[in-house]
Amino acid sequence: MHSREDFGYLVCRALRPNAILRPMLTRKPRFASSLGLRLALACCILLLVADGLILAQSYTVAPHASQSLTTYLRQHRLPLVGAQVLKDGGGNRRIVLYGFVATELGRNDAARMAVEYVENRGRTEAPAPTLENRIEVRPEIARLKAPVAAPALDTGQESLDQVLNHIDRYGVTMVPAGPALK
Repeated sequence: MHSREDFGYLVCRALRPNAILRPMLTRKPRFASSLGLRLALACCILLLVADGLILAQSYTVAPHASQSLTTYLRQHRLPLVGAQVLKDGGGNRRIVLYGFVATELGRNDAARMAVEYVENRGRTEAPAPTLENRIEVRPEIARLKAPVAAPALDTGQESLDQVLNHIDRYGVTMVPAGPALK
């Protein structure tokens, strides 16, 4: 149901469409004049901004540790997984994993192996590293077979981008779905 004020607005709009703004500008806003609401809103915004500033940390990439961890993962049956190790000024470490695996088990193994590797290589008094696992599970990877004509590569020295470019260049051969080949 509309009040008389709303009805007057609708009639004004119907009769003179160009005069729509006049009632909107002359009508007193119901909540905008409330000083308490303005103060509460300002406090909420201030808390959100302050909270974000307090929690923000600046991490820097540790290139040697990142390359070392990526090489370790690729040598342990995770050829399409890469890692980046980040450190902040307080000694906190963060691991970001990326890439592709065929199963959820592979994703979990990569996370477990990465944390163990960084913990074993780091200082004993340093806190445990936090992990951000961006690895995607792609079941079709299990059916891929390396091409026969492709040159042998030392994947321990290649980045994930180089491996993916190699796959784009030489392609992959799908293993037929069915009984295992002898």
